[in-house]
Amino acid sequence: MQENGVVSTQVRSIIKDGSQGMENKLNTIVQNTNQISKVEVYNVKDIDGYREVFDYVESVKPNFEYSRNFAFTSLFVDLLPSGNGDSNWYIVTERRSFHTLSVLVLFLGVIFYWFSFTVWSLKKAYDQNRLNIGWVIVFMLFNIIGYSIFHLANNRINSKQSFE
Repeated sequence: MQENGVVSTQVRSIIKDGSQGMENKLNTIVQNTNQISKVEVYNVKDIDGYREVFDYVESVKPNFEYSRNFAFTSLFVDLLPSGNGDSNWYIVTERRSFHTLSVLVLFLGVIFYWFSFTVWSLKKAYDQNRLNIGWVIVFMLFNIIGYSIFHLANNRINSKQSFE
């Protein structure tokens, strides 16, 4: 998110200078970023009010536009627009967000862990000849807490057998 602000500030300073090679400088700024995929610059000097700026931006072609394609774009990568400006210029940046992908990876990781630990605990119970439907349900529902209960119960049974 910080990258959007930095790019907008740099773009605004180049536009205010009105220096030669402005387009090349703007392209360089975007190329030096990691997540910015698109920059659009609109001249809004004669536009009054925020609503009018948004309507204006949607209906006209930008004064300057630069976009690039990333090698890694997929179904799980979101492109999020962000706008920033002053009384003369409005700058729209679009950045990549991996939020959807990260949530998916987290969710699948938890499922994989839950399944793997359940299988491991079932194997341990089977190896100790204590596997029954009750422990299967406890392991599947409560996972590590269920295995801790199994382990404590197993220790209690083993300690009773050692006294006999």
